Amino acid sequence: MDRSVLELLECPLTGSRLECTAAAGDGDITYGVLRSDAAEYPVVEGIPVMLPGYDDVVELVHSGRHGEALERMTLQQIPRGGVGRLLEALASIERTRPIASRMLQRDDNGRRGHARRALEDGSPGSLVRFQYVDSAGRTVDAYDYFSLRAATPRYLVALSCIEAIPDGNGPVLDVGCGTGLLSWALEQRVQPRRVVGVDMSFVMLLTASRDVLRGGTFVCGDATALPFADGAFDAALVNDVLTVIDQRRTVVAELDRVLGPRGWCALTSLHNARARHIFTHRPVMVGSWRRLVARMPHRIVADDLVIERYRQGLGLPAGPGHEAGDAEVSTRLTVVMARQESDLVDGDRFDDWPHARGVLQVNPLYDATGRTGDGVVYERRIPSEVFRFDNVPLEEYLPERVVVTDAALRALADGRRTPEVDDLVASLVVMGGPGRAWVRR
Repeated sequence: MDRSVLELLECPLTGSRLECTAAAGDGDITYGVLRSDAAEYPVVEGIPVMLPGYDDVVELVHSGRHGEALERMTLQQIPRGGVGRLLEALASIERTRPIASRMLQRDDNGRRGHARRALEDGSPGSLVRFQYVDSAGRTVDAYDYFSLRAATPRYLVALSCIEAIPDGNGPVLDVGCGTGLLSWALEQRVQPRRVVGVDMSFVMLLTASRDVLRGGTFVCGDATALPFADGAFDAALVNDVLTVIDQRRTVVAELDRVLGPRGWCALTSLHNARARHIFTHRPVMVGSWRRLVARMPHRIVADDLVIERYRQGLGLPAGPGHEAGDAEVSTRLTVVMARQESDLVDGDRFDDWPHARGVLQVNPLYDATGRTGDGVVYERRIPSEVFRFDNVPLEEYLPERVVVTDAALRALADGRRTPEVDDLVASLVVMGGPGRAWVRR
């Protein structure tokens, strides 16, 4: 963690400033403890954990047992298996406590060993694979969500919002940043401004800092009690967050607090109760989303419209005339709000495709299935019916089968843009990103 980040942080319990103790690292703070008037917060692998209740990790950092602190944080959201849960129950009973406690210790040692191997695995996304594929918390649909996120329609919506961020000098906040893909996209767009990603999952943040945006600024914190100073940010992006929590008014109030005088914010992938969803939590009508942000100038637009304009090379439709009506039936919605009405305008035509930044490679939804005389045959493979339903517009615009010539593949390997590569980028068969694609399950 860059020491200058301390200027942005504050205690989420009292709003007081923080001082750093027990710091370890060469210039930056790799391990340390941040102390406020109410609590102590550990810094683990450069990530400040601004959540109460981690006194055990604080003690490990104070004691210089950094490896144990890292393992503890890695395991904090990984559930035990069925045997482990049974042993926990037996350990709470006086009669069975001695033997159950010993067996529970063995289970803990095994879990730490699995976590250690995941931490030592250098392949992209290894920690997310550990959490959602290899651990007792197995949720393969969640792994698909993170590993294939750049291939989804909602990523295009987020990129459109990122392009619309007003120019400025202040930092930009990515709320619910997960594995940091949008933090990376934000940095590509607004550098040299600082981008700060905040998320409650330490595993996601560690993945972001190791595999996606090395040297990035990531903070483990709660969107309902953002651990940042008043007016610390010029802009914010909130993607796939308000659909999974209840305290939406609190989140919006917190965003209002941490945004500066020219604050701008986009809330994307909001679920519309008029449509069906697989993964959702209390979806509401357009009017309810409108009431939530009524205190600030805003626009509510259908994600379908944002995607349609994006495919035409046009920016976010945030100006007058595009706003969704209360009877809108679009599956997802995007809210753009700004302190200044003049910052709510339609985006211009892109100078270049936002998804062309970074390392260009074939869209991860494609598998190489053979060859023709012209090149390699790629076929679109949707990993599950759940993924298909959750990304309905995708099959409307992404070709089912495409041939990529050997010349184009060589150009991609060399990082060159040729007319054929440009055509592949325009059709979303080729996309840019921070590096190697993650292993598909």
